[in-house]
Order: sequence, then C-alpha cells, then structure tokens
Amino acid sequence: MIKIIKDISKQYETNSSFVKVENLKSYFEARKKFFENYKENREFEIIITKKPFFPYFLDFENYNGVVVKEILEAEEPKVILGSSENIFTFLLNCLKKLEGTKKDMEMLEREYLQKYKFLFKEEQSIDNLIETLVKIIVFSNYREYNFNLLLDNNSLEEMYKIAKEDKKLKESYEVEKDNLSKYLLKCNEILIENSRKIQLFNETPTEKYLEEINGSLDFERKYFITKTVERLNKLKDYDEIKINLLKAEKIFNLNFSDIIELIDNLSLLEKYRKKEKNSLNDFKEYFLEVYLKYNSISSDKNIENYISEIENRYNVNLLSLKKSIRNIWKENNRLFEEFYLKNYFILYSSFEKKGLDYAIENSFSLLNNNKKNIYIFIDCLRYDIWLGIKKYMQEKGWNCHLDKIVLSAIPTVTSYCKKILYTGKKFNQIENKDYFKVNIKNISNFEDIDSTNSNFLLEILDIDSLFHTITDLKEEVIKKQYEIKLEKILSKIDKENYNIIIMTDHGAMKLYKEDFSSFNNYKNLLLAKGLEIENHGRYIKIYSRYFDNELYKELNDYLNNVEDFYVINRDHMNEYYLPIAENSVENYFYLIYKYGKYPKITGEYNHGGISYEEVFVPYGVFKSEVKELIPITLELKTTELKNSIKSEIVILINNSNIVQNLKIKLKYQEFEKEYEELEGNKLIQIPLKLDDNFVGEYIDIAEVEYTFEGRKESFKTSISINILRNQKVAINKKLKQSRSLL
Repeated sequence: MIKIIKDISKQYETNSSFVKVENLKSYFEARKKFFENYKENREFEIIITKKPFFPYFLDFENYNGVVVKEILEAEEPKVILGSSENIFTFLLNCLKKLEGTKKDMEMLEREYLQKYKFLFKEEQSIDNLIETLVKIIVFSNYREYNFNLLLDNNSLEEMYKIAKEDKKLKESYEVEKDNLSKYLLKCNEILIENSRKIQLFNETPTEKYLEEINGSLDFERKYFITKTVERLNKLKDYDEIKINLLKAEKIFNLNFSDIIELIDNLSLLEKYRKKEKNSLNDFKEYFLEVYLKYNSISSDKNIENYISEIENRYNVNLLSLKKSIRNIWKENNRLFEEFYLKNYFILYSSFEKKGLDYAIENSFSLLNNNKKNIYIFIDCLRYDIWLGIKKYMQEKGWNCHLDKIVLSAIPTVTSYCKKILYTGKKFNQIENKDYFKVNIKNISNFEDIDSTNSNFLLEILDIDSLFHTITDLKEEVIKKQYEIKLEKILSKIDKENYNIIIMTDHGAMKLYKEDFSSFNNYKNLLLAKGLEIENHGRYIKIYSRYFDNELYKELNDYLNNVEDFYVINRDHMNEYYLPIAENSVENYFYLIYKYGKYPKITGEYNHGGISYEEVFVPYGVFKSEVKELIPITLELKTTELKNSIKSEIVILINNSNIVQNLKIKLKYQEFEKEYEELEGNKLIQIPLKLDDNFVGEYIDIAEVEYTFEGRKESFKTSISINILRNQKVAINKKLKQSRSLL
C-alpha cells in the first residue's frame, strides 16, 4: 500500500519505507520509488513537507489503493507486528529451547525486527528480550510515568506503547503466564525496589490504586491487603474498605469474605456501641444480641479470636483494633455496672423478682407435673457456657422449657449468692437455720437417689476452680467437665419421671494485665488499724469484732477518694441487702472493684464484681416432653434512613428456640441469608437497593422459613421504612446537571 502524506506539521514519522520530498531531487526519487513499490505491492510512503510539491503527485492520487492524508499535527508512529504469529509467542518458543541459537536470532530479526529496529539491540539475547517484553506487558497496566520509574529505560517506551495497546499480545501473555513465573518474580523484585518512588505505594490503597496496578504481582496484593486491613485499626471508613475489597477480589482473583465478614461485624458493633440503654431490658438485649455473639469464651463467637486469625492469615497488625474492641466491652460493662449499682435495690425488690432469690420460686409452676426434681447447681456458670449445656441436654433428649436470665447478687461470690439462691431470701434476711426453699436431699451420684424423696440436689463445683486457676482456658475443657458429671445422672435416670433444673450462683469475667490494681497498700493500712479483711476475687469486705465510729469516719473519707472500687459503707448496706453486723462481727465496708479491675492475680478469669458475665446468670428447667414452639418474630430496628448507595436496615430475629436452616428473604430486594443453626435472637444487617430518587414509605415482604424439632415452619411479615431525601446526594446531582449545561 502506498501512502502520500502531505506533512504540514513537518514532524510526521513512520516505520515504513519512505522518501521525504523537500526539493526537486527528492521529488524525482519519490516518483521512481513509487512505481517500484506499487508494482511489488509493498508498503511505501511519500512524505511531502513543502506545499509547492503537493500538486506534483496528483496523478498518483488516482491510482487504486493509494491513500492520501494531510498531517496538521504530529502523530505517534503506528506499529503493527508484521507476522500472523504473535511476536510474544515466537519469543516464548525460543525461551522453551532454554537459550536462543544464532539461527533463532536470524529468524527473529528477519521475521519481526527488520521494520522495528527499536525492538532489538545486538547485545540482547533472546532471554533478555523476552524478559523485557514480559516486564513491559506486566507493567502495561501502570501509567507511562510509573512504568519508566520501574524499568528506568526510556528506549523501551515505544515497545511499551505497543504492549499497552496490543490486545493479541496481552491475550498471548495471559495464556502463557503460568510458564513465565520466573519473570513475574523478577518483575515483582523490580516493583519492590522501586515502589517507594511511586505515589501509589505511599498512600492508602483506594479505588485509584486498584485502577492503576497490574494485579499479577505479589507485592501489589500484599501491599493492598496490609494497608487495607490495617485501616480497620481506626474503627472507621467501613463502607469504603468493603467496596475496595469487593473490587480487589476480581483484580487479584482472591476471596476476601473473611475480612468482609469482620467488617460487617465491626460495623454492627459500632452501630450499637453508643446506643442508649436506660432499662434492664436494654442491657439484656445488648448482652444477648451483641455482647455474647462477639465476646464469648467460645472461640467461634469471639471477635478478638477472629481478628487474631486474620492477623495470622494475612500477616497484618491489628493490635489497635483488638484494644478498641476490648474498650468497647469495657465501656458497655461500665455503663451496665453503674446502672446495676444505682438500681440494685429496685431490681432485687419483691416487685421486680429479677434476682437469685426468686429463681427457684418462679419455676414451681413448670415443675407441678407429679415428677421428681433434680436440682443441679453448677458453680460459676457463665451464660455462654450455659448455651453449650442447653445444647448438650437437647442432644440427650431433654428439652429446655425455661431459659431465664436471673441477676446474681452483690458481691458475686458463692458464699453470698448460693445462700440467696437456695433460701429464696435476701442475704441480710437469711438465718443460720435456713437452707433450701424446698425439702431436698443432697446427692453426689445416681446411687444416692431414693424413692422416698421428691427433690434432689447435685452440686458441680469443678468449673469455678477452672476459671480461678487455668490460663488460656478453652471452652472444650469446661465442656468435658460438665459432660462427665451430667452423663452420670442422665444415663441412669428415667427421664419420663424427672424434671432437671440447672442453676448457678454467679459467672466470671476475663481479666487483663493492664487492669491489675494491687490491694497491698490498702491492706497494710487497714490491718495496722486493727481491722480484718475478707477477700474473694473482685470483692473485699472490711470488718472488726468491735465498731469504732471515729475510725469508720476516717476510713470513709479516705476510701471515698479512691478510684479503683465502689465503696458500700454502713449507711448504704441495706440498699444492697448486705448485713451491717453478722456472726458477732461489725461490717465497715464492702469494696467492689470497678471497670474490670482486680486486686489479685490468679487465673485468667475472676468474679466478685459487677459485669455482664458475672451478673447475668442462667436458670433453666428441662423436661422430656417436646417443647412447644415459641413464635419467631421480626423486629425492624431501623425505621427511618436517608437514601444512599450505603443504605441498610437492621432487623432483629426474636427467637427463643433452637432452630435449624433458618432462611430469611426480602422479596423485592432479592436479599437472602441462611443460618445452619440459630439459638436465641439474631441481629442482621440488610443493604437496601433503592432508586436514587425514591423518597417516602418503602414496604417489603420478609419471608422466613426454618426447621424446629424436625418440622418445617414458615411465616411472612411486612416491613415498612421511611426513606428520607439525602440532601448531599441531591446537591451533587444538581451540580452535575448544572455543569452539563455549561
């Protein structure tokens, strides 16, 4: 093909054979070359740089196949690989022969490089040439500026432009990529060495980062994962991080579902972190719906463990995030203990009946079925351990007919709480002769059960000692202990003739080194003044055989200025149902350590204070009869929200059963989520896909189906949300419209 180029720009360049017409001599040469090339049907260009010569070639313009073009501005040379076989494939074939031969080099030059001298240098081996080409293709996703920084060779710029634009070249590279791993490693080394020069690798990886990287190199992936995941330490920008992760999954061909799940959980925690709590039910709801789901002794329900797994899996540092999570639990426990202390007298009243003293009495109606009752007392039974026991009992054919949270007493120690539970009285109302609310026989094993009694008491005390002594205590260890004890009873009794009641006195909270606060200085001072001390975990009692009013006033002033603990003095003991005098001694003060602090290092857990884990304890009744299904309901926690791409609602699944294969769907949102097993309530976040302009009441149909006791159940309910206009989105839209008019 012959081209006649009228080069007005005087800057036109080409990779074809050409004659530049600048004078009469070059004019005649061009005419001669025209006929030679036209006859052989070869590529040839006549470049005319002076206007007076334009008309001299009008006769050629009428020839078939001649292209005439005016160049007003300079253009980049168009490079087309001259063979039907891709140059990349050819080079790869040479590479597979381990080294290029002289014959290979001659063929390469003859077939590919004659017209494109810039692709080849005499000193290059085929190995070097393919390495260069692979680098160019790998880095072709980077902008020219970044590419030049990485390879530091301006002579390769023309080749880079070919690699960047040539689809066939890229497709060939993708097919053979696995065979080029050693060159990818070299490219990765170059990137590591030069990454600091590039702005992309000196800032938080965002959408811009994902658009400019290649996606094939380890360093890109590691940099993205490290920088992105460690952003979670700041407890913000969850939506942006999640969007980037979803985009990165496609670029790196990886699955980041574990990190995305963590982000969803963190988002939920943040949403409920500062939610106002004014009643016991508010605190219970938080404890059951959030606290237990993410802060359990069970490893699969502990967000700190989950964070540690992600740290190990991706080699990232999330120490600040774990500290922040711990602070969230501490802050919520602080709010709870202040509420509990302030409202204790009311909560423990005969009107509220929330405390341990009413636990047994409140279960009598369920036990009125002409069966014998086995009361099993498990010392220090945390509510999360109780959930495991409830499941174990269910597997053994015992259905839980009562699952109740009762409030442990102040202080949360066995010597006080067990007496309150057994007698059904406030501690300062218990007399020495009081023992158990019903006529009962203590047993240590099945052989002690006889036909003359209707009520039996078995005490399991091992778990408390585990919490007090073992560090890094695992759920499996506790599970083994209670299963051994329960099995001895369950395997031998006729369950058709018995009810089983499982109860406890208190729970235990996890201790952290930073919360240790030695009591030695206070202890030495008190002992020096002739006072005595009773201590168990996070509770301390100060007493004496004789009461000294002056000393009491002195110590009262002193202790009230100490920040480590709550001080219950003689003026307020009645409010906490604590005796001022007992067993011939005078009580001066009860000290309850605040905010997770503790005075003595033992195991990893302790009790005696006020926290969710110490105070909220279970009381349950088990029978052989199949438990009736308590209807499951949905409660919409989000009733109003602004319209945006990040719009989402929170729904609480109110559930008092153990159900399997629960599936929830939103009909018009195409949302579906499934839980293999669901015990208790569950909070779920659901993203809403709304039209940008939608404002007003949004109505959808929630469909729920599940399996209970082998039976399939389902129900539908409507949900209604008030969608508000998002002013920010509306303003941005107006700005775009106004710009488009300009």
